[in-house]
Amino acid sequence: MQITIGKHAGETTEQVVLKKASYARWVMGQSSATGTLAAVRRDILKLVDVYDAKAIVKPCHKCAGEATRASAYQNNHVDLYVWCDTCDPYSAGANKGKLTTVKTYRDLLRHVEFSCGGTAKGYDAIIRSMAKAKGLPARVTQKAIDDFFG
Repeated sequence: MQITIGKHAGETTEQVVLKKASYARWVMGQSSATGTLAAVRRDILKLVDVYDAKAIVKPCHKCAGEATRASAYQNNHVDLYVWCDTCDPYSAGANKGKLTTVKTYRDLLRHVEFSCGGTAKGYDAIIRSMAKAKGLPARVTQKAIDDFFG
């Protein structure tokens, strides 16, 4: 969906979800939105569901099995480590009490909000990091975005 309002006019909701997560977060929080903003919000929420449903394609950090979740250290919005359901990050040497387990778009946003200072850069970086674990290439072209959500 093409956004026609605000500073992100001309961008698509798909681009916003993957590259401007701080704005997507704001839009998602506008529960009483009306008109065009309400339509953008509905589309972003739909895309977040698609994002969450995509499987992690990177192998487990410990056993190379099928990863189902990721962990992020406090004050780190870039590096994610992916894990299968049976491996434990702490048994692999992670520092006790310093990790957040993340599975969903909202988990990632909460991690940045509560553990990394809630910066726009942090939101954007962690969403891209998980998207890469889910198969988004490093170079995020419109075709890559379309394929990711396709």
